[in-house]
Amino acid sequence: PETFTESKGDSCAADVWALGTSLYLLLTDQLPYEIPTDLTWGSNKPFEKPFRPASELNADANEVLDEIIAKALRFDPSERFQNAMEMLDALEAWKPGIPQIGSKNISADFSKAALGAEHSSPNRRNGEKLAKNALEMKQAGRLADAADLMEEAFNKWPDLRHKFAPQVRLWRCGISM
Repeated sequence: PETFTESKGDSCAADVWALGTSLYLLLTDQLPYEIPTDLTWGSNKPFEKPFRPASELNADANEVLDEIIAKALRFDPSERFQNAMEMLDALEAWKPGIPQIGSKNISADFSKAALGAEHSSPNRRNGEKLAKNALEMKQAGRLADAADLMEEAFNKWPDLRHKFAPQVRLWRCGISM
């Protein structure tokens, strides 16, 4: 963001911000901020707004990866990783895992508040079970099977589609992210 307002805004921290933006884009297929049509040099306001965690858009991301991305995208350069090596160290320490369907990290708030948090329809349970199995297949490298099974999960519980559709598109292309 500082490169939009400072004439000499280049720095390692600015490069880290660019890497964080690229990583977010690769994981979510969208930028972490909205770019207004009237954005000009001297304006960095769009970058101050909070962004949606990558784990809400990509089943392979988790809270630890969200924290790494958030640190790379901090508005204040002094709060970011100070260089790419520091960010690389954090990424290498990150361990991907199979997300738990139904965890706060993966599922949207599907439950009806009046029925209590424990309420779950048979279709929802079946859909979540299929989604979990699809994620396990993906981990085993069976991307085509995982995509097919996830499509079945969408048919059982359509609310899963908003979370997993981007991954299914990638799996269909042979990309495991």
